[in-house]
Amino acid sequence: RTRSRLQIVELALEAFQKETGTYPRELSELTPVILSEMPEDPFGNSEFGYVRNAEGFLLYSCGPDGVDDGGALIDMNDAGEKNPKGDVKIERW
Repeated sequence: RTRSRLQIVELALEAFQKETGTYPRELSELTPVILSEMPEDPFGNSEFGYVRNAEGFLLYSCGPDGVDDGGALIDMNDAGEKNPKGDVKIERW
């Protein structure tokens, strides 16, 4: 579910970039023009994390532990744990 929601937002970011030539400063710029509503992060935070730079963006969910780790990927050594530390992310750098 998390990956599906991240992919929806990723596609909206790509559509925004195609239309404007740049990625938005904030995810809120995607609504209501491209998305009727912003999908929520199913792991507790209402919004996904988003960082934009000149080359692209980082889009992420706070992950199963519910803590925003700034886009740090889940450590695969902890992946079998009930609430592994780290985030679920998509990068376009």
